[in-house]
Amino acid sequence: MLSLRYFSQRPHIAGSERQFDLATKLKNQWKDEFKFDKVETPGYKVLLSRPSKDKPNQVRLMVNGFEKYRVKEEEQVKTKVMKSC
Repeated sequence: MLSLRYFSQRPHIAGSERQFDLATKLKNQWKDEFKFDKVETPGYKVLLSRPSKDKPNQVRLMVNGFEKYRVKEEEQVKTKVMKSC
């Protein structure tokens, strides 16, 4: 059975090859293991905002018109694994 840990091992941005691979694995699991009669993976055409190095996205917390917090251009990635409850 596919676990949350499996899905969160690597990034899977919408429209990426990784996202397609995960969708295919889920489809196969639902058909083979859970015995669904039919599993569909429809395609959608959507516009996605993808960050770029020269024009990074900004995230700011505004309170009463004042900026209380701004996300740094590059946040430190946490690698510590938390134990589940």
